Amino acid sequence: VDQGQVADTAFKLAADDRAGELSRITAVQVSGRMNVEQALPVVEQLAQDASTIPLRVAATAALGDYAMNAAPSEFADVSSLLARVATSSDPRQTLAAQSALRRIAHVQATLGVQTGQQLSPQVIR
Repeated sequence: VDQGQVADTAFKLAADDRAGELSRITAVQVSGRMNVEQALPVVEQLAQDASTIPLRVAATAALGDYAMNAAPSEFADVSSLLARVATSSDPRQTLAAQSALRRIAHVQATLGVQTGQQLSPQVIR
């Protein structure tokens, strides 16, 4: 399977308002796991104002994946967005954001990684 093609398809589906909700949720999850950089702005937007809670929750969880692999210049932005989303009025989205932040903190503490240093996806899972 061509990873580039998978990433491109995930980006296109995540960004497509006409795609079915489950397809978009899956695309957002794949984008986060594969660290599809072009999809990050879409995922950030969906975490803040997707039309459905399940899509917002999936985008929030995907932000945690992005933060794990973010370059130092992007880490602070993604982490800051997760912190803001963690104060959401919806408890499901709050839980997803808090979980992502805890996972990031745990992995960093376990590995002695400084904020913004890239983490290996193999170590994270």
